[in-house]
Amino acid sequence: MTYNPHASEYWNEEAFRKELLRVFEICETCRRCYHLCPSFKILLDGLDEVEGDVEQLQDAIIDDVVDYCYQCKLCYPHCPYIPPHRWAIDFPRLMLRAKALRHKKTGVPLHDKILGATEVTGRIGTLFAPLSNLFQKNALNRIVMEKITGIARERLLPPFNRQTFEKWWKKHAQTYTVEDPIDQVVFFHTCFVNYQDLGLGTTIVKLLKSIGVEPIVPKQNCCGMPYFDGGAVDRTLELARKNIDTLFPYAEKGHFIVTPGPTCTYMLRFEYPTLFPDDERATKVSEQVRDIMEYLDFLIQEKKWTPEWPDVNMNVFYHIPCHLKVQNIGFRTLNILENIPGLTITVGERCTGMDGTWGLKARFFEESLKIAQPLAEEIKKTQPDVVVTDCPLAGVQIEQTTGYKPVHPILFLTHLLQQKEEHS
Repeated sequence: MTYNPHASEYWNEEAFRKELLRVFEICETCRRCYHLCPSFKILLDGLDEVEGDVEQLQDAIIDDVVDYCYQCKLCYPHCPYIPPHRWAIDFPRLMLRAKALRHKKTGVPLHDKILGATEVTGRIGTLFAPLSNLFQKNALNRIVMEKITGIARERLLPPFNRQTFEKWWKKHAQTYTVEDPIDQVVFFHTCFVNYQDLGLGTTIVKLLKSIGVEPIVPKQNCCGMPYFDGGAVDRTLELARKNIDTLFPYAEKGHFIVTPGPTCTYMLRFEYPTLFPDDERATKVSEQVRDIMEYLDFLIQEKKWTPEWPDVNMNVFYHIPCHLKVQNIGFRTLNILENIPGLTITVGERCTGMDGTWGLKARFFEESLKIAQPLAEEIKKTQPDVVVTDCPLAGVQIEQTTGYKPVHPILFLTHLLQQKEEHS
């Protein structure tokens, strides 16, 4: 058993199948995850048809088990057999390995190549914005787009920025130097901020400066997760290695690396050391990674920042993304929200069924909406004044299923801080 793509055993079909059947047999006897996600339901229903004999599972069933695992990672806190248990069950990484082996033989499908290439599509989208945004809204264009990219024609898509965050930062970097800062942090802005949410990126660096923290924004690449989801391991390793090269010098000096996207945080924090188990630099980088709200909560706890909140009368629905929950860092956004006077907070923990590129695909679109429905019903029932979520793609799904347009907690908190300043 290995999840190190540099090891020859990782690419050994016989070794993989042996591990696959071992895990399936344990899952068959446990069954705790039957209602957790479509992947486990397909697996356990398929095993019922062959009376629990894992050797008799049809390849088509196994393929569906792999394809319907959308990497939410929620089986980690749910499964009693994850490492360090001696059975060492790691279902999500096993499914990623299955995709990698499949695509090594057949090649990465065009759809997965396009969905993985967030930097390419992002550059094109920002270059031609706002025309690219109008293109995304045209029904005929979306039919063509579905054929080429695999993205469901009905899927709501976030608009592109008029300029990238990288370009904006080059023009304004000098403005954000801080004399005698209380801290310096590396801002890993993510592809979403770079190409589709410039406002979130600019708000974060402005907030950091106002606290007395100096943001550092080195050149960076996609974290690699979109390629990894599609089984394009070589490209994933290439991007991860570049980021490690860039981030390690800062990590070595003790700088935190903060990100506003739970999926990117998860990738840097947990997958990089697995992808490069023999590279101490990958481990050091992962140790310094923090979610942006985790970092702000740390500053508050250490009394390095004491925000002054207005007294508001507002109902807030806060959605906790899957990739944030499974990092086992506590509910840092909630810690901050609960200390704001006048907020009535409803917490939603259900999955939105987006999880990277999976929920974008036409093949899984309806299943994705089905997974999101319980959360959507919670939100509609609550009728909040505002919906807050740390995950941008979860926000897209929430908007599609409820009509509410969620905001990142940074934007929400900044709005409240501005209210307090205006009334002072």
